[in-house]
Amino acid sequence: ARSQPVHFVIRFRNFEGGGLQVAAMSDREDGNCGFSAPRNRRNLVQRLSLDPKLLVAARQVHGANVAVATEEHAGQGAETYESGITDADAIITDVPNLPIGILIADCTPIWIFDTESRSLGMVHSGWRGTLSRILTITVEKMRETYGANPKTIRALIGPCAGAEAYETSPEIIAKFSHSRGRCPDLAAANKAQLLALGVPEQQITVANICTISGGRFYSYRRGERGTLNLAIGAIQSP
Repeated sequence: ARSQPVHFVIRFRNFEGGGLQVAAMSDREDGNCGFSAPRNRRNLVQRLSLDPKLLVAARQVHGANVAVATEEHAGQGAETYESGITDADAIITDVPNLPIGILIADCTPIWIFDTESRSLGMVHSGWRGTLSRILTITVEKMRETYGANPKTIRALIGPCAGAEAYETSPEIIAKFSHSRGRCPDLAAANKAQLLALGVPEQQITVANICTISGGRFYSYRRGERGTLNLAIGAIQSP
């Protein structure tokens, strides 16, 4: 995916547009954007011309729960872990200018935007979430909640652990149909879920950026504990 830095944050300009205002992700130069660094989070959101006090984030647990964010949820997870939406690894919304974000440190960030219903989903999908099919569950929740149609969905599979650098146990790798040696291919596995749902392949963008080997992003696998990248999305006002 062609990306363009704004300050340091990476913006996926070729994915934005058509009603989607922001698709962006912090990198190391933005500093830790986890719950322990609220100032960095605020600075990042402000640089994207969004209101940091409105940011919605969740207490991620590597599960398959999807949270629906309305105007009433604005600010939940903006500053502290305790204020985040409880136990969710995906957030969906149809509220314009409401930034929703997920925290990443090798797991896969996925943006889902339906151009017809103007609804947005942000998904945190590591190996557990991928096997739990959280992406499929999120799209189905968007269809149920907003009437989203896979045929009009655009999806972006963002920077994540690359298939050459993410070695796991034989027990885990045996559960994946998309892998390279002992490394699960998270991007390919999630793309397969989108295709199975009926999302046209030409509407799926894969960043093809490895968080482990590239050095640009914080990486749990590289031993960086407690430092996180923030992936963020927001819908444009009509």
